[in-house]
Amino acid sequence: MQKKITIIIAMILGCLLASWGIQRSTAWYSDPIMLVQQVTVEDHQQIIHGEIMNTEQKGERITLAVPYQKNQINVAHVKEKQMYLIQSIGDEWQLGAKKNDGWLFLVTAMFIGLLLLVGGRHGGFVLGSMLVNIALLLFLLHTFTKTTGISLLAIMTFFIISAVVFSVVALDGWNKSSLIKITATITSVFLSFGICYIAMDLLEDQGLRYEELNYLTRPYRSVFLSSLLIGTAGGTLDTVVTVIATLEELVEKQPAISLKQLWLSGRKVGQDVIGSMTNVLLFVYISGAIPSLLLYLGNGWSVKETMEVHLSLELLRAIIGSLGIVLSIPIALLCFLSVRRGKI
Repeated sequence: MQKKITIIIAMILGCLLASWGIQRSTAWYSDPIMLVQQVTVEDHQQIIHGEIMNTEQKGERITLAVPYQKNQINVAHVKEKQMYLIQSIGDEWQLGAKKNDGWLFLVTAMFIGLLLLVGGRHGGFVLGSMLVNIALLLFLLHTFTKTTGISLLAIMTFFIISAVVFSVVALDGWNKSSLIKITATITSVFLSFGICYIAMDLLEDQGLRYEELNYLTRPYRSVFLSSLLIGTAGGTLDTVVTVIATLEELVEKQPAISLKQLWLSGRKVGQDVIGSMTNVLLFVYISGAIPSLLLYLGNGWSVKETMEVHLSLELLRAIIGSLGIVLSIPIALLCFLSVRRGKI
């Protein structure tokens, strides 16, 4: 035990040192990076004095100005010792993105470390399935952008089925339990998505505002439906795994437990999961809209207009995701009890 604690402490210290080194290093950047040395505010402008840390201009001291806003809607407050990417336009320097690769490395390393520490071997399998799913999604999206005549919704349907299979098999292996989870998840996702699709067709998308997607060159509706499908799968898979894992534990501890008791226990677990998971979906989707909400409210838009434009799609994503969670509970129970009773 003491050896394990020593290894964990050494890994934490190693990650901290590595993240500090990455954050301070500028060698592998081709764009100029400025170290901020002094910042003053004059006439609603941030006057920034700094030194270039790389490229041929290394060591050159520069001064540039960016707008100052107390609420930081458009430009964040620049502070001393921070590093920023900069670019030269004509004879002037302009401020770019903040350099945060070291802290990004630290957060990523902590996530992977905790996943492996808590999950052990299963954590490694989960991490592997995540990487496979990300790679598959990027490959499919790249293929879609380079090919004509392919339905984005069909591609995302293939991705959802593949991702669910990869995720469950990585967690449990290929067995009867994983087959139940895969069947219940895919059934719940496509049932809730089908209900949404039919409702949108019948109502002709009334109340939905696609303005936040107006930068796309592809049809807005198919892109939104594809994102809706992926979002629904996440919460549904989590709910199915929770319910079925609980039932399996009950069966293992009490082999003689009746089907009625399993149903009641699974329903009780599902009722507890519904409240937390629906709130999680709502928070996740609305959090993505916060920057747009602040931007529009800060520029004189009314609350009603801002909500209509930027929250209609997010609220529908949360509603359909919650519908998938609600449907997944009886579907997961029926799948598990059917196998338990020997019908499948």
